Amino acid sequence: MPPYCRVAPAGPGPGPANVRAPVTRRTTTARRRRGHDDGEPSGATGPVGSGRRRPCETGPGGGVHRVHQVHLPLGIIEVNTGCNLDCPICFADSGRQPDGYSITHEQCAAMLDTFVASEGEAEVVMFSGGEPTIHKHILDFIDLAQARPIRNVTVNTNGIRLATDTNFVAELGKRNRTPGRSVNIYLQFDGFEERTHLEIRGRDLRTLKQRALDTCAEAGLTVTLVAAVERGLNEHELGDIIEYGIDHPAVRSVAFQPVTHSGRHVEFDPLQRLTNPDVIRLINAQRPQWFTKGDFFPVPCCFPTCRSVTYLLVEGNPATAPSSPSRAC
Repeated sequence: MPPYCRVAPAGPGPGPANVRAPVTRRTTTARRRRGHDDGEPSGATGPVGSGRRRPCETGPGGGVHRVHQVHLPLGIIEVNTGCNLDCPICFADSGRQPDGYSITHEQCAAMLDTFVASEGEAEVVMFSGGEPTIHKHILDFIDLAQARPIRNVTVNTNGIRLATDTNFVAELGKRNRTPGRSVNIYLQFDGFEERTHLEIRGRDLRTLKQRALDTCAEAGLTVTLVAAVERGLNEHELGDIIEYGIDHPAVRSVAFQPVTHSGRHVEFDPLQRLTNPDVIRLINAQRPQWFTKGDFFPVPCCFPTCRSVTYLLVEGNPATAPSSPSRAC
C-alpha cells in the first residue's frame, strides 16, 4: 500500500454519519482553519444540522453567518435502492423497499449541478445505493461527474461486480486515467472469518473480495477497505484487516464503521454498542507496536467524535517485505 495507509474509524456506519454539530469554540476554530472565518454571508452551504430555513440572526445583513456554514468535502448520490445481496446488517434496508427507485441521467445531472453550485470545484462525489454497480447507467453517471469540476469519483460497492466483470473494471480504470480526475473504490470488507461474512452479509464472500481487490490492482484503481464492525462478531479482526490492507497493492486506506442499528441489524444492547473510541482502543490493543490511542485525531469537517484518522508510513515495498509501518500523525 505505497506510500501510506490511512486508518479511520468512521462512524457510525455502515453508511454516512448523520451528525448535528453545535457551534462551539472548538468547532468554530476548526471551521476557521478551513477558511470559514467571520465575515459576509457566503453561498456555500446552509446551517449545520438544525434544518431551520429562516435567516441567521447573527449574520451581517441577516444572512447566514459563515460560522454556521460547512464545507461539503463529500457529496453522496444514492443511485438506487436495489442490491445483489440481502445482508442481515444493512442500515439502508437495501433491496426490500416496496417503493424502491433507480435514478435517471437527468436526476443525476441535477444532483451533480447542485453539488457543484454549492462547492465551486468539488472534491469528491460518492455513488452509493443500494448497490450502485448494478445500476445500468453507473458508468454514464461517472462520466457526468467527470465532465464537471469534481476532482474525484468514489464508488461505494460490495465488490461482486468488480470480481466478476473484468470489462466493467477496465472501464473504471480507463476513467481513472482521465487527466485531473480519479476514480476510487470504497469496498465493503468486514473481515476474514466465514462467520463474519455469514452474519453480516448472509453469504461467504471471501473469495470474491480477494478477486475484486486483485482486479482493481490490475486496472490501477485504488481502494479503501470499509469494515462494518459489530460487537461480539468481528471486532477482533481489525488489526488483521489493517495488515492485509498494507500488504495489498490496491489498498490505500482502511475505514472502520461501528454498525448503525437501523434498517436491518442484529439484536443489540444500546448501552454496549461499539463507538469510535472503542474501535481506537481495539486497534491499539491488536497492533500495539504500530498504534497508540494518541495517534488518532478528529477530522475537522464534522463533529469531533464523528470521525478520527491516523496515518501509517510504510517502509520498503509492502509486496516483498514484512509489514513494518511507522506512525505519522
